[in-house]
Amino acid sequence: MKLTCLFSLATLAVSVLGSRPTPEPKFTFLFSANLTRGPQIIYETNEVGTEVKAFQALTAGGTVRGPKLNATIVSGTALASANSDGTIEADASWLIKTHDGAMILVTEKAKIPYINVLFETSSTNYTWLNNVTAWASPQDGAMGSYSLNYWHISSDS
Repeated sequence: MKLTCLFSLATLAVSVLGSRPTPEPKFTFLFSANLTRGPQIIYETNEVGTEVKAFQALTAGGTVRGPKLNATIVSGTALASANSDGTIEADASWLIKTHDGAMILVTEKAKIPYINVLFETSSTNYTWLNNVTAWASPQDGAMGSYSLNYWHISSDS
């Protein structure tokens, strides 16, 4: 009896939740970033050279420019692997210092060219970033740098 009641409630919940349309995502521009590349260390390659794992240091000197955020890049690292199927996966973390002195940690998880981004800060001026789901898209950068545009993903629901 209890199992039947539980199953009925679960079925009702699925039908109610499934009947709502999925909202279209909305993209709002956050900022552009130019990150200066540091030295790269290749630490693992398979026997035929089709899979490579590398560590990339990002040096200070990069910039972040946007409508609500202007900063310099303090430091960061990226760990990437080029797979035999041609995909590149990367994990990156970097620290930025805003024009008013706030520190913000940027964490990225990527299957290039798709980059998921999270932010962390304790600054009251930028705590809104802690709840942002973001996406980044790479741009053509100058030799020795990365250029990316960052977008806030939201919905109108």
